[in-house]
Amino acid sequence: AGIEGVAVNANGDPLEAAKAVGIGPLAIGNVKYKVEFGLFKRMIEAEKTITLDFQEAFALAREIAK
Repeated sequence: AGIEGVAVNANGDPLEAAKAVGIGPLAIGNVKYKVEFGLFKRMIEAEKTITLDFQEAFALAREIAK
């Protein structure tokens, strides 16, 4: 299963059928792993209890994906 024309390791590859780029599951999985690790690291290094939500996760994902 997947999206036609998007390779599993696509990382911003141009798609033939549209003016768009494709990001495959292996590229997404790598970003997801790095975000999870980064958020976990913040929790461990925090001296006080912190609350993390999707906004922090999204901001970190944007930093990683640059």
